[in-house]
This record gives sequence, structure tokens and C-alpha cells, in this order.
Amino acid sequence: MSAISNPFFSEVVSAIERQVASDGRTVLLIDTHDDPEREFKAVQELVARRCDGIVLAPSADPRLTYDLLERRSAPTVLVDRFSDPGTFTADCVGVHNTEPVATLVDHVAELGHRRIAFIAGRPGLGTSRERLEGFELGVRRNNLDPDPALIVIGGSDEQSSRTAVSEVLRLADPPTVIVTGNNAMTIGAMHAIAELGLRIPEDLGLVGFDDFPWATLFTPRLTVIAQPLTELGTCAARMLQERIADPSLPARQLRLPATLQVRESVNRLSAQTGPSSR
Repeated sequence: MSAISNPFFSEVVSAIERQVASDGRTVLLIDTHDDPEREFKAVQELVARRCDGIVLAPSADPRLTYDLLERRSAPTVLVDRFSDPGTFTADCVGVHNTEPVATLVDHVAELGHRRIAFIAGRPGLGTSRERLEGFELGVRRNNLDPDPALIVIGGSDEQSSRTAVSEVLRLADPPTVIVTGNNAMTIGAMHAIAELGLRIPEDLGLVGFDDFPWATLFTPRLTVIAQPLTELGTCAARMLQERIADPSLPARQLRLPATLQVRESVNRLSAQTGPSSR
């Protein structure tokens, strides 16, 4: 897994651990920090230790890791991030990413917002690509401003998102709403917005992909796309248990629903008043 400090991955790992404990197995956990070289060395070590199976949230460039897993026929389940077609055949479990982000754009467009920015995740990650596709889909079907300056790479972490949000808010015609691609980038966005002296939602709307335990404690409460983290981890562990029991099973792909949680972090924008001056 990557970024164990991220509540998303820590909750998924907890669910995996509970599930595999049911058949007497234990979890060896390694944080790859989304570094392909570190990922490869971690998997190499686990395979050398003759582990029963591997649950992997692959990095942006997992080619060497995939090659190793394939050569060693290691029982593997990919979680959260699916492999690209033709690169690696494995069981995969994650959520739908594209339509939920488009639905998020639908929601803010219904509130009257036309200039909506997207802070995209790290290039190379399947989730980043699918969520960007969802944002672009939402822009098209709501006939919004397709200005490429409104899409900025946030790198999937807090600091890069902070920089990206500061950049997009300094545009001559800044957005009235920001959509972030994951929870770490949401936190980075909140820091950048506060540093610029702006208020949510009075001056700027903020919505994101991923819920997290304290999202409802913020004022205002954040509108997000929520993922079923416990189900995600449990399904990944069950798929791995089944794969270990029967290596001849055909590869399976499971997509779980991600749901819109509407709260108070975006105001309705009237044509008469427009966004607050900033």
C-alpha cells in the first residue's frame, strides 16, 4: 500500500486484516510511498518470504512489479487502482470513479457554477485518469467552460495540491468551485484557500473525492464522493483467499459504488450576485 498515514488506506488495511484473520493469516504491511522502485523491492521481499498472497495498490509505474508477480505466479489482488488492459492479468477491486466525479460536477453546476476547477491526481495512476475523465464528462454534459487552465495536476498529495490550488486561484478569471481528486488533496486545497484569506463557501466552493472521518466536523461540512472503504478491503481480502484456494480461477474485476454526500461546502450562485469579490 501507499501512504499508510492516509485514512483511506488505513481503513482499507484494517478491513483486510480483519478478513484474513478469519482463516488464521496475518498481514505484513509495507508502505511503498507510491515509489515504483520501493514498490518493486517490497514485493520482491514478500515473494522471497514465500507469502501466501499479495494485496497491492500499484504505483504509477508498476511494470517491474507486475513482471515479477507474473514470473513468480504470486496470488495477487489489486486494490483501488486497476491495471491497464494488456499489462497485467490479476483480480482487481475498486470503485467506480468516472461517473461519480461527473455527478459531483452535475451537483455544483446545478447550483449555478460555471467555472469549475479540478485538481487532478498523480499522472499514471488509474484512479487519477478515471477521475479526470469524470470531470471532463461533467464539464461537457453541463456545457461548462472547458478552459484547460482550470485543470491542474495536484500530485495526489497535500503539498502539491496546495501549490496547484494557489496557482488556479491566481488566474485572472478564477474558478468559483474547486473539485479535488482525493482526500489528501482536499486538505491541501483547504490550506491554500485559508492562506489566501478566502472563506468556504462564501468566497469559493470546495468538493472532493473521498470522505474521511472528520469531514463532517469542518465548518462548513464538506460535500464529497464517499467510498465504501470497509467493503473495499473486505472484498480484496476475500478475493485473495479465493485465489489462494484456487489459482486456476479466471481473473475477476469488481467495481463498488461511490456515492455523493451533499453537505454545505458550495453555495448556490445566482446570476445576479455572482461569486464574492476576491
